Amino acid sequence: MKFALTALVALHTALVSATALAAEPGLKLVDQSTARSIADRKPVEPAVRFPADVGEVVAFVNIANTGAPTQVQQRWTHGDKTRFEAKLNVGRAPGWRTWSRHRIGRGDAGAWTVTTVAADGTVLGTLSFEVEPAPAPVSTAKVD
Repeated sequence: MKFALTALVALHTALVSATALAAEPGLKLVDQSTARSIADRKPVEPAVRFPADVGEVVAFVNIANTGAPTQVQQRWTHGDKTRFEAKLNVGRAPGWRTWSRHRIGRGDAGAWTVTTVAADGTVLGTLSFEVEPAPAPVSTAKVD
C-alpha cells in the first residue's frame, strides 16, 4: 500500500512537472470575456449570450507575461468548425490586454468557443458564448 501511494505521488509530481515544462514560461491568463465591443482597452457590455443581430463579438483577454514578448492565438469555433484564427501580440507586462473580433451574421446562431493558445500550443483559456437564432419573419399578409 505504501509503495502504491509513493508511486502515485511520484507519477503526479512527474505529470505536474511535465505540464509546467510544456507551458510557455511567464504567461498567465488574468481575465477574459466576450463582449459587444472594446472601449479604453476594456470590454463593453460583456455577455455570454448575444442576439442574432449583434454584428460582431469581441474576445478580450488580459495576460500577465513575465517572459519575453510573444504571440498568442485566438481560435474561434462555431459548433465543430474553426471559423477564424487571430494572432495577437503579448508584451512583457503584469496585465497585457488584447482582443480579437469576429463578425456574426444572421446564420451564425448557436454555440461558439474562443480558445486562447500560447505560441507553444498551451491552452491559456477558453470562452464560450451563444448567438440566439434570428426571429422568424412576421407575416404582413392580410387575413379576411
